[in-house]
Order: sequence, then C-alpha cells, then structure tokens
Amino acid sequence: MNGVHLDIAEWKQKKELERGAIAAAQQMALRQVIQNGETLGRYLLGRGRLASKLTSGNTALVLQEFPDSQAALTFQEWQTFGRNISKSAKGVSILTQQDGYLTVEKVFDLSQTYGNKPYPLVLLTAGEDYMQKALEALAPFCPVPIRKSKEIADSVLFASERQAILYRPDATEQQRFRYLPGAILQAYAEYYEPGVSQADQVQFYSLAICIELCGRFGIAPPEGYIVKLEKYIPLFKSEDARKVLEDIRELSRTMGDCVQKALPEKESPQFPMPETIL
Repeated sequence: MNGVHLDIAEWKQKKELERGAIAAAQQMALRQVIQNGETLGRYLLGRGRLASKLTSGNTALVLQEFPDSQAALTFQEWQTFGRNISKSAKGVSILTQQDGYLTVEKVFDLSQTYGNKPYPLVLLTAGEDYMQKALEALAPFCPVPIRKSKEIADSVLFASERQAILYRPDATEQQRFRYLPGAILQAYAEYYEPGVSQADQVQFYSLAICIELCGRFGIAPPEGYIVKLEKYIPLFKSEDARKVLEDIRELSRTMGDCVQKALPEKESPQFPMPETIL
C-alpha cells in the first residue's frame, strides 16, 4: 500500500478515543441544558424543531453549535432532499449506532446547505385544517374522555376526580394542542397508579412534552413555561439527566410522528429517520 503500514490496534484506539471525546462532550452539553428553566426550555423547543429525531446527547451538541437549528442531517440525508453541503461546512460530530456498532458521524445544519429544493418544515399554522387534524391524531392516545367544560380556568385540564380531560369551550384549537399532550400523559399515569398524576415528576414530564411538541410544530409554548421548568430542575439531582430527557424524547417523538402522519402528505413529507441511539 505504497509503503503505508496500517496499524489496526492503533486505528481502533484512535476511534475509541474519538468516541470517548464525543461522549464526554455530550455530558458537558447536557449539564448546561439542566442549569435552569431557561436553558432547559430552550433545549426542549430546539429538540422539538429537530422533530425529536436525534437523541438527547446528540441534540445537545447540535444546539450548542446551532441554537436555532431546524434540521440537522447527514450528508446522505441532505442529498435525499436535493440539498448539498457547503464546502466550508464542518458539521457536528455525533454518536450513532450502525450495524450494531457505535460510530462517529457528522450532521450538518440546514444553514450549511444549499439547493433549489427547500427543506420541508411541518408547521401547524401552514394549513387551514392542520390544527384540527393534529387534535384528532392525539385523541386516540387518550385513555379517558375529552369533554368541554365551562367550570375550569385552564384551557385544558386533566380532572382526575372526573376521569376526563376537560377543555374550555372558548379555548382555541392551538391552545388545546398546546396543553393536550401533557393532559394525556397525566391521564395515563393516573390510570396505572391512582393519585400519581399530581406528582412532580409526572407534572414535569407533561410540561416538557408539551414544550417539545410546540417546538416541533411551530406554535407558542405553554404560558410561563420557563418559571414552571425552574421548579423541576432539582429533579435532575436525583435522576440521570440523559435518561429523563430520553424518556421525554421518546414520548414526544411517538406523539409527534402520529400528528405528522395525520397531516396532508403533500404538505408534510416524512423525514428519514437516522438510527441514532446515544
């Protein structure tokens, strides 16, 4: 090979060091995420914009480099959308699983690409009946009836004593979508363990999922979400931040994918799903 000797052991060690460095960078980035309610809220909205596709650690790395990122894909994935990577683009190194092996891969932000075809963003405000279809897509997730009620102050509320999700008649479809995912999660928690729906962890998961889905579909997050998130930051002292954030991501992704599939296909083409796991 032209006098070049390939040392397999040295190559493996180099790759392992590279993976270790990215894993350490993920941990540092995640620690920054859970500093306070503002950093956590910004992260959840950003992860939603990325369609909850990248895992928690990889998302933290992407948003660290591109705080306003709306899409971060590999070179091959961008090509499927008819877009090319700018020559000066460096990309963000992430950890992915390929054929059962952990490997390093680069993703590139939308701002680092160019092409004649725009990248499709799925926004509920883009179509006249999108919000209604989104609400209809969430309804099957709900284990209890969804009813109108003039007796509540909130736009949407899980009423454990009535075993129902209630919403105000004057609540807009956007307000209902903003809070319904969290109410659904509370209803499920109550179904499996009566009385648990008001626990701090369930309340936090409910809020976080609402924020992430709002980010994904381009609507305003729940009112006062930063202050509310601040209250739950202490939870991360006793819990593994990566596991908590990953649990939220999986729930958000499941609901979000169902909503996206329910929208008119010509307006909301499906994204390829990378096999990222870490």
